[in-house]
Amino acid sequence: MATLTIYIAKKAGTIPTAIYRSSIKNAYLVSKEHTLKGDSLYYERNNGYGEAFNNVQLTDTLNKIILTGNQAKYFEFTQNGMLTDSAQMMQVHSSDTLFLHADTIRALPIRPASGF
Repeated sequence: MATLTIYIAKKAGTIPTAIYRSSIKNAYLVSKEHTLKGDSLYYERNNGYGEAFNNVQLTDTLNKIILTGNQAKYFEFTQNGMLTDSAQMMQVHSSDTLFLHADTIRALPIRPASGF
């Protein structure tokens, strides 16, 4: 399981219980490659389920992707995610940025092909 650090009003800490809730604006969760920000966050450490509401921003530093919207759900163990309500994706390249917006953006892991 990835190490998560929570930040609320610029104070760092660890998640002391299996379930974490924050309704304080500007809360965010940080892991090795991702930062999740939102006005309201909910995270269940035991099953890897998280939600974020209002002014959501997920930054993936490994793939140089920024996702924004107003509601996000993420399933850590299956690596499935969904972003809705003003969903937008930006993928930064060395000389350009790809923008995508939709009602809903889903994130699914790439799995190896199952030989035909």
